[in-house]
Amino acid sequence: MTDATICDVYPQYCFHLSPTINRWCHFQACDVLTLRGHTGFEGQDVYFYLNHPIKWVRISGVVVSVDEREWARFYTIDDGSGATIECVVKVDPQATPGITVDATTATTKQTPAAGQNRSVVIDRPIDVGHVLDIKGSVRTFRNNKQVYAEKIVHLHSTDQEIVFWEKTAQLKLEVLSSPWVLDERVVRRCRKEEEGRFRSQHGRQAGEQKKTGLEKSSVKTASREEGRARKRSRDTTPGSALPIRKKTGLERAALRVEEIEENIQVGKTTRWNAGQERRTGLERMGSYRRAETEARDGGSESMGPQNPYREGCPPPPRPVRLTGLEKKRHVEPITRQIPVTGKYDALGL
Repeated sequence: MTDATICDVYPQYCFHLSPTINRWCHFQACDVLTLRGHTGFEGQDVYFYLNHPIKWVRISGVVVSVDEREWARFYTIDDGSGATIECVVKVDPQATPGITVDATTATTKQTPAAGQNRSVVIDRPIDVGHVLDIKGSVRTFRNNKQVYAEKIVHLHSTDQEIVFWEKTAQLKLEVLSSPWVLDERVVRRCRKEEEGRFRSQHGRQAGEQKKTGLEKSSVKTASREEGRARKRSRDTTPGSALPIRKKTGLERAALRVEEIEENIQVGKTTRWNAGQERRTGLERMGSYRRAETEARDGGSESMGPQNPYREGCPPPPRPVRLTGLEKKRHVEPITRQIPVTGKYDALGL
C-alpha cells in the first residue's frame, strides 16, 4: 500500500471513512476522463482515482458548444487542461423546458424533468462563451465520461476561476496524491458493523414473513368444516331440511313385525320364510321344549287326536348331545373260527 501504483480497493462498507466519497471533488476535465471503474461497482456511478472512491465532482470551464435534444441539453466544457468534457442537463420531454425566475433569491431554475426527484439548479440561461462552475455526478455513455449536472453557476470574474484552480490543486496535493490507507483493525470493525446491520435487517424481514404456526391448523379446520358441510348436505333429504334416516340393519325385522301385526289383525296365518329367517342353532332345542311342554300340559289342539304326547303318554327322551369328551367303550375283537375239516385247500393254506 505504500506504492502509489499498487492500490487495493476497499469494500463499500468502508467508504464512509473516505475523504472523497461524500464531497464535491474539484477536478480538471483530464482528471475526470482518467477515473476508472472497478468490478463489483457497476451501475452505482462510483469511480476511483487511485483507490479513492469518487461519486461527485466539480469542474469549471468555458462553454464551447451547445447541443439541444428532446430529453437533454449537452454543454461541451473546455477548462484548458487539454481535454473537453460533456455536461448533461436533463429536460422534460413532454414540454418545452422553461426557465423560472425566483425574485427573492435572484436565481433561475430550469423546469424539472418528468420523473426526476431533483431539478437542475441554473442561475441564468447558458450560452456559448459563458464560464461555468458545474457540480454533478460522473457517468459513462459509450465509453465516454459525462458529468450529469446537479447545479450550474456562472463565474463572473477571473478571481473566481483562480479560487477554483487553487481548490483543485489543494485536493490533488493533500488527498489524491497518495492512496487511501486504512488499518486492518478498522476494516474488521467496519465489516462486523456491516454484518450486524445485515443480520438485523434480515431478521426483521424474516420476522415479518415468519409463520405463526397456526396456518396449518387453520387449513385443517377449514377442510374439516367443509367436510362437515358436505356430509350435512349429503345426509339431508333433497328439497327439505330434514335429515335422511340412517340405516341401522334392523329395518327388515321392523318390517316383519309390522307384517305379523297386520296378519294377526286380519286373521291370516303368518308363514316364515326360511331364506329370510336368521338361524341361531337353537331351533331344534326350542321345538323339543315346546313339544315337551305341550305333552305335559295335555297336548295341543293343533296336533289332533293322534298326538303322541297327549295325557298318559310319557314324554320322549331328550336326545343326548355329544361333546367329544365321552368315555370310550371297550370293543371286543372279532374272532374268526375256522372249521377243522382237514381240507385246507379252500382256505388257501
